[in-house]
Amino acid sequence: MPRFQRGFRWDERDVTKFFDSLWRGFPVGSLLLWERSAPAQDVSFGSFTVPAEEEQSALWVVDGQQRLTALVATLTAHTGALPAFELYFDLHAADFARRGSRRTVPPHWLPFNVLLDTNRLLDELMTRRTEGLDDAGVDLARELATRIGDYRIPLAIVRTNDEHVLREIFHRTNSAGRRMTASEVFRALHAALDPGDPGDLRTLIDDIGTKGFGTLREDTVLRCVLAVRGGDVYRSFEGEFAVGESPAETFALTSDTLERVFAFLRDDASIPHVRALPYVGVLPILTRFFALHREPHSRTRNLLRRWIWRGSMAWGRDVGALRRAVQEVVEDEQASIDNLLGGLGADRPLAMDLNAIQLNKAAAKMNVALLTSLHPLDLWDASPVDVGALLEDDGPGALVEVVAPSSPQLAGRIMHPAVDEGEVAALLQAADSAVLASHAVPREAVEALMVGDTARFVILRAQHLDDRLREQRTRLAEPQADDRPPLSSLAVADP
Repeated sequence: MPRFQRGFRWDERDVTKFFDSLWRGFPVGSLLLWERSAPAQDVSFGSFTVPAEEEQSALWVVDGQQRLTALVATLTAHTGALPAFELYFDLHAADFARRGSRRTVPPHWLPFNVLLDTNRLLDELMTRRTEGLDDAGVDLARELATRIGDYRIPLAIVRTNDEHVLREIFHRTNSAGRRMTASEVFRALHAALDPGDPGDLRTLIDDIGTKGFGTLREDTVLRCVLAVRGGDVYRSFEGEFAVGESPAETFALTSDTLERVFAFLRDDASIPHVRALPYVGVLPILTRFFALHREPHSRTRNLLRRWIWRGSMAWGRDVGALRRAVQEVVEDEQASIDNLLGGLGADRPLAMDLNAIQLNKAAAKMNVALLTSLHPLDLWDASPVDVGALLEDDGPGALVEVVAPSSPQLAGRIMHPAVDEGEVAALLQAADSAVLASHAVPREAVEALMVGDTARFVILRAQHLDDRLREQRTRLAEPQADDRPPLSSLAVADP
């Protein structure tokens, strides 16, 4: 799996549908590979990585990355598997299943990562038998392993140094949808062979990933590149640069602009990381804004912050509004912010959702950003928690459990580095008022925790947390504030 390929784009539903097709015997298309030399490197299939030696006759994946990644990462047992690759088969319902928020899975759920390892499969079934799995379930498990193991996917290996031949083959075999365009493949191929080339899109993505705001998806970076160049950011990237035109200048400007966008989000909007950004679709819009207006007025920055938070409270009803908003950013700074704010309408804001803790949902990301705006302090020494670094390293694990899973779920968690099980409650009991306030934990909730009344802790924390997060959201969005421009923009020079 070469580095030039885009990242894994499928979600859990795509992976499930793919394996459902294998189970049913449906065709899943063919693979297109290109035989040529490759340097030694770590080869990644989603969350599964292996070291590969230098190879003169390596097979570069031109078409089929999503399917190959799903196959390898789902069928191979490995630590740290991403949720997309943690797939089970319900041997009672004869259907696919996902763990979701479960800590354990039922004994009749068979993990896919044992199917192709006969010994592990037999051991798994023996264990399941002792837990109550009947003969029908065992027979179904064997049938599943046979169907998946015996399935054959056709592939074509192209052995040529003539890229025009490969281009034509790709055009004839590649279909519409999530797959790469031929232009993206060949531009990426040449960039990959010379990773120092400043026109390498992969290098741009890696560079953006070092700026402390997390790794952006390739499609998001492409939209930001197009935003810098102007026009519809959802246009095809194919043919964007003319023959002989180097994208290096545009890529460098995109990197510089995104750095200023990230600083604005952290410093002005209390959004420290892409995992806390409710709608990633704002990035191309902000990129366009900061590309045209490198140093916006402080009043404009405040209005931009209002736009992001007011939008985050309303875009759940119409995410398509983000696609239209890019065109509302023009060369006049004040006109741009007026257009953005005016495009939000006057919808009633969405309610807080304290059950949202999965960071693939906008409501959960908003909760994390609002918790960040409280400036959480470390329970050990009252130093500021680096939420950006915490989200980068731990992701969803940044929400540490205080009590066992509760409802609402956020009421039983705080934003904090990992703490040994059972220790976080003791640390809260020893914390002073400032530390507790930084985590929106009222003193009476801690008192309930001290006597072991976890149910009352959750009730009291939920009430207080809802109030505090609403206050922070209102402070950031300022829904009733005067949005008039700064006075300096109204000054007119004497004729």
